[in-house]
Amino acid sequence: MRRLAVPLSAVALLLAGSCKRADTPPPPPPDEAPTADAPAPDPTASDPPPSECATLELEACAEQGAALLVSDTPERAVPLLTWACGNDHADACATLASSYRAGHLPSPGASEVHALNLRGCAAGSPHSCTLLGADYYEGEAVDKDVNKATELLTQACEQDERQACALARWTSMA
Repeated sequence: MRRLAVPLSAVALLLAGSCKRADTPPPPPPDEAPTADAPAPDPTASDPPPSECATLELEACAEQGAALLVSDTPERAVPLLTWACGNDHADACATLASSYRAGHLPSPGASEVHALNLRGCAAGSPHSCTLLGADYYEGEAVDKDVNKATELLTQACEQDERQACALARWTSMA
């Protein structure tokens, strides 16, 4: 039997290209997914907090939203994370955008997810900057811009976001 010699870097590139987001678990089965009937979230909302967060600090509300994502009713996380993101909680923006991109929640649309990534990155979330870089690399909701993608991924990598480091190396070769 003859072996095929393939450089490890070629295999890594093939694997990286075949999976959209390596750090997200698979989406829930279709019968457990919430419906897309709800209006798209407004990441700039400055309304009073949802009732679940009325007595909580911003950080605790974001944590409560993240915990709801793994419950039987993940759609209940949307108002909590949207409110926290609208109040510049960077990780809430990243968590909500990641959940949409991974299919854990029905996506409100690429432009709304991109707005979450913009807000989260501006608020200091390296993960949001990684997702924003992916938006530019993939041309989701924005014109494809490999240079902008590499810049954002490098910025996130400098903040110790491992996935961004790998993607930045990959996009710089494109």
